[in-house]
Amino acid sequence: MAEWRLFSNWPSRALRDRLDALPTRQVNFDADESQMTGDQGWRHYQSEAVIANEREGAAIFDRARVALASYQFSDPGIVVAHFDPATPLLMRRLLLEIKVLGLHYLCPAVVHKVRDEPGVFGFRYDTLEGHIERGETVEQAAIREVEEEAGVVATINEPVGSLEFRNARGPVRAQFFVMTFVSEEEPRENRRRAWFTAEEARQALGYEDSRLLVAKAKQIWTTKNG
Repeated sequence: MAEWRLFSNWPSRALRDRLDALPTRQVNFDADESQMTGDQGWRHYQSEAVIANEREGAAIFDRARVALASYQFSDPGIVVAHFDPATPLLMRRLLLEIKVLGLHYLCPAVVHKVRDEPGVFGFRYDTLEGHIERGETVEQAAIREVEEEAGVVATINEPVGSLEFRNARGPVRAQFFVMTFVSEEEPRENRRRAWFTAEEARQALGYEDSRLLVAKAKQIWTTKNG
């Protein structure tokens, strides 16, 4: 279960508490690398590029190496990495804050491999418990997340649509649903929950694609319920 918030990020103290808890987290998969094949449902995303050509004695590569190690290669409007910069890169624990359509997800990961050779630098991180859960349909995940994170029990009505974008790990597809409210309880972890009309939600969202999804959801609901 990835922790998330709507239209807000986490204060520094809250991030510090979550980083302090990461050493107890285990990776959220049990396959070894030889089993991570396409016919077993795994997908591999990677990128490799020449980022600079430097003359002898220049420090361009060294600066780029520092930028990569500190996760400055990602668009901060999409992914921001929170970590303790004093920790070594190998086995460093990260909280990746993924941002999409007003939602902010905190996804824990750990750096398990570092490639550091003359003219070549990179690292691999693996996802930890609390990142992305496996073995669920998107419908099951939507129902579970709404209940766990917002304290709302709901059922799937029908899909609204999806949006596709890229983050540091590759292409991402986000699926959205119209849901029918059943009941509610207090949100977990003292999170603030707010209810919006469709128009209020449209005004609160910062991206036109997400505003169009809200308009479509309202149309679907009105058509089915009058």
